[in-house]
Amino acid sequence: MVERELGEATVVYDDPHEEDPSELTVQNEHVVYFQDHWLVKTGEDDAGNDTVRRIPSEKVYYVEREVERFEDEAATLKDQFEERFQSVASDVEEKLPTG
Repeated sequence: MVERELGEATVVYDDPHEEDPSELTVQNEHVVYFQDHWLVKTGEDDAGNDTVRRIPSEKVYYVEREVERFEDEAATLKDQFEERFQSVASDVEEKLPTG
């Protein structure tokens, strides 16, 4: 199986140990936004576990990603929104009185 190249992402953020903004560039699949934090895989430990840096969103100036990955991500978000909307609509419909 051929592995698809998803490109790179660059995160520019305030690091408390640095005077100037810091910059991390990693593979796109190693960056995710979750619970008001950017999670960036920075490596692996000796046991093969991922090492992840959690950067609070208020410390991030910007995240730059390659366009192809952005299009995939936007499509995924759209699909997730549609699934969630359908779920909520079904819940509301079940609770409405019939008659």
